[in-house]
This record gives sequence, C-alpha cells and structure tokens, in this order.
Amino acid sequence: MAFKPFEFFRKRQKLMLALITIMAMFVFVVGDALMGRSSAGGGGGGPLTRGILSLFGVVPRDRVAVVGGSNLTLPELRQLATQREMAFRLVSEVRAAEQDAILRKEANFTDADFRLRESNNEEDRKRFRERIQAVQTSKPEVWRKLTETRPSLVGEAIADFEIFTDPIGYFRRTGRFPSEAESPLTAENLVSFAWWKNKADELGIVINNAKVKEELLRAGGDVLKPAELPTLVRDMQRRMRQGGVELNDMLSWLGDEIRVMIAKGTVQGQPRRTGFGTGPLSTQATPLDLWNAYVDVRTQLDVGILPIRVDQEEFLKQVPEPTPEQIKEFYTKHRSQEPDPTRDTPGFRIPKLYQVEFVYADLDPTADAGKYYHNWARAIQDLDPLAFLGEAVNYYEKNKALRYRSEDPFYVSVSGKDAGDATYYRGPFLSPIGPWLSPAAAQKLDGAQAVLGASGVLASAPAVPLGIGPAIQLSGQVVPRQREQSIELAALVGDAAATAALGMGPAGLLAYPPRLGYVEKYTPFEKAYPGIVDELTEARVQQLLANDLNQLKADLAAYSEIYKKEYARWRARPGARTDLGAKFTPPLFTHKVDGKEVSEPLDEYLKRFASTRGLKLEGMKEMRSRADLFKEKETTPLGSILKPLFFETNFMAGRQFDDFVAGQLVGDPGLFQAKRVPDEQQAQMRGTLPRKHAMHWKRAESEARTPPLDEIREQVVKAWKEQQARALVQAAAQALAEKAAKEGPDGYRVLRDSKYGEYTEKTLSRFEASAMGLGVLSYRRATIPTIENPPDDLLDEVLKTLKEPGQTMVVANKPKSTYYVLFLRERKQPRANDPLAVSQFDLQVILPSQQRQLQVEGMPISEWVLRQQHEKYQKDWEKYFKDVTRYNQELANSFKGS
Repeated sequence: MAFKPFEFFRKRQKLMLALITIMAMFVFVVGDALMGRSSAGGGGGGPLTRGILSLFGVVPRDRVAVVGGSNLTLPELRQLATQREMAFRLVSEVRAAEQDAILRKEANFTDADFRLRESNNEEDRKRFRERIQAVQTSKPEVWRKLTETRPSLVGEAIADFEIFTDPIGYFRRTGRFPSEAESPLTAENLVSFAWWKNKADELGIVINNAKVKEELLRAGGDVLKPAELPTLVRDMQRRMRQGGVELNDMLSWLGDEIRVMIAKGTVQGQPRRTGFGTGPLSTQATPLDLWNAYVDVRTQLDVGILPIRVDQEEFLKQVPEPTPEQIKEFYTKHRSQEPDPTRDTPGFRIPKLYQVEFVYADLDPTADAGKYYHNWARAIQDLDPLAFLGEAVNYYEKNKALRYRSEDPFYVSVSGKDAGDATYYRGPFLSPIGPWLSPAAAQKLDGAQAVLGASGVLASAPAVPLGIGPAIQLSGQVVPRQREQSIELAALVGDAAATAALGMGPAGLLAYPPRLGYVEKYTPFEKAYPGIVDELTEARVQQLLANDLNQLKADLAAYSEIYKKEYARWRARPGARTDLGAKFTPPLFTHKVDGKEVSEPLDEYLKRFASTRGLKLEGMKEMRSRADLFKEKETTPLGSILKPLFFETNFMAGRQFDDFVAGQLVGDPGLFQAKRVPDEQQAQMRGTLPRKHAMHWKRAESEARTPPLDEIREQVVKAWKEQQARALVQAAAQALAEKAAKEGPDGYRVLRDSKYGEYTEKTLSRFEASAMGLGVLSYRRATIPTIENPPDDLLDEVLKTLKEPGQTMVVANKPKSTYYVLFLRERKQPRANDPLAVSQFDLQVILPSQQRQLQVEGMPISEWVLRQQHEKYQKDWEKYFKDVTRYNQELANSFKGS
C-alpha cells in the first residue's frame, strides 16, 4: 500500500503542528541568544529574547539602565561607545584632510613627508613632527590655519571629544586639564547620551544624512568632495581595524550627536561658552546670588582648636586587653584592607611601597643651574656673532607685526583709529630711517593746481620752478594719507610764492619746515635687539636643559631594561623561594665617557650628571606608600620641591591634588621610566616659559602583601584598643566643649589650660586672598589648618554652627584618630546692614567691568557664581537621570568603553 503524506498529516495534524511550533520557538530563541553573544560579546541573548523576558518582568543581568522603556545592557553600551567613537573619528579624519591640503599648498609638503607620518619607524615620525614644528615657528599664518576650527554643527556636537584631539583648546575653554575630564565614552555619559537621544525622538528632532554630510564637509573647509568620503571611511576603518560599516551609518551616528545637542539646547537652554567654562544660558546670576557668593568668599572664623588624640595613654589604659579570639576576629576582618587615612577602619595589608627620585633645575640666572645654562647659551652665541645676529633678525621679522608694532598714544587719541589704518601723525622732525615722501615734479604741479584752485590761495601763482623746497609743518595734527600729497604740494607752491613776493607765505609761519615723513610703524630693530637677545638666550637655555633631560631620560630607559633582565634572572635563581632574606644588587650602569665605555653604579652617574650642571639630585630616603608619599620625616623634597611644579588647577585642591600628583609620580611607568614636569602641554597652558623643571622616576617598588597575625600582633592590638577608646575621647571632648561654652567669650581659657593637647588659634574660611594684581583682589580655595584629613563637610558644619563668639563644637577627622574641640573667638563676614560692606560689594562686584571684578579661583566672581550654579545643576540632573533610568552604578563601574 502506497504512503500517502497528506492523509498521514491530516490524521496527526495537531501533533505535527505542535512539534513544528516547538522547533520554531527553539530555533528563534537559541539563534537569537547566539546572535546576541556573537554580535555584542555579552550575555543575555539577543533583542527577541530580551523583549520576551521583559514582558514577564525579567531583568537582564547585564542591564545598566532603562531608557525609553527599553533595557540598555552592557553589550549595547559597548556598541554605542563604538558608534560615538567612529562618528568622532570621521570628523577628525575630515579635518585632518583639510590640514594636509594646507600643508601641501602653503608649506610645500609632499607625499614623501606624509609617508614619514605613517611610518612604523620612530625616527621617521620624529622627522615629520620636526617639520610640523618648523611650520609652527617659521610660518605662523599657516599654523593659524592649521589650528583654527571651522564653525559647523558637527564641530559643536563633538566638542566633548576635545580632550582627545585638542587638550590645550579644551583647557582654555573649560579651565580644566584633560586629565581631570571625564571621557564622553564612560558608562554614565553613554547612558546620558542614550537618554537625550530618546528625548530628541520624543521632541521630533530629525536631521537627514544629506545635511550631516554637508556640515561634515564644512567642518573640513570643503576641501573634500562628497565622492571622496567613502574612500576616506574605508581607510579609517582599516586603521581602526573596524569593518563592515557604511558611510551612511556613520552619518546617521553623527546625526545623533547633532540631534542630542539640539535636544539639550531645547530643554536646558543654549550652551554658554566662555574662557572660564560652560553651562546652559538658562543659568543666570541675580544680584542676590552675587551677594551670597560675596559673603561666602569673604567670611572668616577666628577659631581656637584643641586636638585630642585617641592614642594617648590616658585613654588606652581605660580599655581592657582584648581576648585572643577578639584579636583574631579583628585581624581577619581587616587583613585584606590597606591603611587609608580617609577611612575610620584599620588596614593590616602592607600596600605597595615606592621610592621616588628626581633631578631639579632652577633656571633663574642667580641659581646654580641658571648660571650654568645661561653661561652655556651665551658662549654658543659668542662663538659666531654674525650667525646670532642673523638669528635675531629672523626672530624680529617673524614677530614684527605681532610684537614690535609701535603705538603712538597721541596719534591714537586724536585719530581714534588703530595703528593699522591709513592715517599718520606728523612729528616735528624727520624719521632718521625713512621712508620719506618725495613726489615728482609733475605730481607737484598737478597737486598745486588742485589745492590752490580749491582753496583760493594765491589765485595767480608766479611762474617759478618748484625745486626741493620745504614742506609745510603740521605739528600736532593728524592727516589722512589721501591728503598728504596735496598738502605738501600746496605748501611747496605757497612757499615758492612767498619767496617770489618777498613776503610771508604759509610755510614761513612755521618754525620748522622738514619734509613730511611717515611715522615709524614698528619699533626699529636696533631698539628691539636687547630684548630679542634676552628672549633668544632664554629660549636657548630652555632647549639646552631639555636636551640634557632628554639624554638623562634615554639613559635611564636603557638602564631600566638592563635592570629588569637582571632582576628577573635573580628572581629565577636556584633557591630563590627559600632565600627570602637575600637582597638584590642593582646592575652597574654602562655608558661612554670621552669615547670610552665606563661601568659604574647608577648613583655615581646621577650625582656627576647633576653636579656638573648645577642640578639638584633629590629623592626619598625610605620607601613609602602612595598615601604617605608627602609624609616626609627629615627632608621634604617631594612636598617642597617637586609637588609645587605640578600645575594646580582651580578645581583640584587638598587631598584631590595630592592624589593627582601621587598618580603622576608612582603611576603606570616602570622603574627608571622618567617623566618631565611641567611637561610640554602644561608649559603651553601656562603661557610662559617656566623657570623650574624636574625629571622624576621610580627608583624602587615593592609588591603589596598581607603579613601573618604573629608578625603584626602588637599593631593589631593597638588598633583594636584605639577603636574602643574613641567613645572615651569623644566624651572627654564634649565635656570640655560644654564647659568652655558656659564661660562665654572667655571660655577659650578652658581649652588653653587642658592637658589633652596643644591649643592653637587659627582662621577657618572657604577662601583666602591669594594675590592683588592691577587693583583686583583674588581669592583661592583655603586649606584647613591643624586638622589632618578633615571631614568633607567640615566647613559647612562649622559655618552653620558657630555663629556667635563663645560657641563650641566637637569634630573628628576622617580616620577618627583625633577629636577636635572648636571654640569661636570671632566671626567676620559682610552684613547687609553694614553700609561699608555694601559699598565694598558694589565697588568690587557690581560696578566694575567683569575683568575688574573680585576674582575667585582664577575667574571673575560673576563667572564663578555661574559655574557653581552649573555644577549644582549638573549634580541635580545626574541624580534625576540616574533615578529615572534606574541606573545600575555597580554594573556601570565594570564597564570599559570601546
């Protein structure tokens, strides 16, 4: 009997359909999950699986946030980071194409030059950088074109990426170092971008790819043609090792950047950009805001301070000895923690220890290094005076228009115009170097007829030859250029006529009749020369020092490689695991002296290198943890010499600045990998040539370890007892505070006579006066005296609590190792009912121009207030957006961008 498939299916159709449905579901779900893993590199399945699970309230384990009702997962966040980075790179490539075109056209760069840039050889790339530097110094107008940014929508949209491409421009725009800035590719910024992108969708903000392409080409000065973009995209993907992305995709991603910018402007107000930072235009400062800020800046509290340490024997002896079980439990709880002065719990793990060393140069001409390098620079100049004179002439010509243009105060005040227009002031004497106006005979006759005919002077001039007669003297007058020839010709005619008539003509009425001469537009070279010599000498001094420090850096890098190999060999020696007490002997440093190879200890080389040049060789005498780098015992070279060389920006102070400097000193580079401070970028941000320089490196480094209990038993017991004694110390401090408060303004004597610590009187304030320049008072963040590792909100609490003299309060530092009794002696602050304070406020804040206002943290107080408002706005916004997106901070911390 033949098999009939249709009849077979008809009889079993329910079973067959059920099997097909199950198989289809399996294929869709499993395939979708595999697709999600392969495409995004993370778990949680693909979009279909996630969508189905979300219907049942199941949250993907990798969900970072919820945006527009959809889950935003780690894989999607990575994909968004890649898209934003590629959009930014596309704009950078288009701008680079414009720069290449400028270099070809105006600096004669060729394909051979650009091949140096793409070479794998460091020497080739160095040669290309040197050519670029030559353009910067010799062709400032070309350099300006290379560095200027074309206004365009895409340029504004990717401004946050300046930290990668234009760190100096970012610094000038925001006042922050790029190292302080958050990358736009962090998890938080990516979620924020996704939220604003969804907001743009809700607002109906649309931009098509054609408009994006137009703006993209405009950002590159329209050097590229639309047909060239696909090739540029392919080349870019090849360098980024990214493939499969079409130009339209990138334009769409770039369009999202523009849409987000527009959405932010619509909701928050258009951004305001000044030299002091950014913020929405909707943020404004009222007179009350300015007054409150003025009061905050000027408020000072004279406070008596009594510190009471927890580790005093008087308190510790009241604590019973811990049992062995308590000691073991306490050790186990804290053995994996490293000591941290900002935490109130102990840490028994020994952290990584470091030893930092550095050479220091002070280029002041009176300092040892300054004398050495200035003498060297002058000796080079004296070797070939003619060559140096040519160097000075070139410097003068290159900077002539910018630096040596003359400004005659009388000329400017009378004409009301700048020195670049066509008006000249006639002085009573000729310029000794010219040029002088000397019209030809035909010009004299034509001009004379025109002027005399118009003015009616000497209607019938005698027929006398016009020779080199004196010109009219226009002392103290400003004369436009187009009149100068006619005026001179009229003077010549008048002078000749007066001579023929034996009478007084117009020229005879004046005491001095020199010919008309152009006012000098530029300071003559001979006058500028002494200053040029000083500038060229200073520049050569800087270069000579830079050459020496670069040589030292190269020598230390070479020694670092030898050191690593020898140390690895020593670690791998037989018996290394059991011979724990053995010490590694550093290898000798081999280098050439007078053509001969010399091997000697590195210390000997460094001492000789420093002493012959007037440099200081300094460093740590013992190894310390990162947190204790600046807690120096005998000498303080890190804190007093090296630390001040780091550029302390307006937004880094106290502990934050210490952490920043410590990261620079003991960060990623290995042993003997030297770094300069200030580096080239910081020097450019300062705007002047720094006089003080250093080169620092890690001399030694030890790994962190957890010591056994028996090794640190005494330390554990002491930490346990100190923790128990805190309550006793706090009670004693509170009792003293109450007793002092009862005595009123004289209560400070109670603290002064206390046996617990040394009473001192200090001034507490948020800000302190830092400088007075051109009549403008400037304030900077004040440090809190006496109190080590104070709580973050200490000043807030002190200013809120201590209102009247005699009031007291008790505070503890962050590790709770010391409690402080504070006693208010006097509170000084501007008050609205004080006419003098209000008058000072008007004179320092309200009446002057922004440039003459009281300065706070390097900016006018009005700008500072706006920045404070903007930062508060940002914090409020971040809190709102994290709440509304259900932001997973823990998962976000694990995110690493593309």
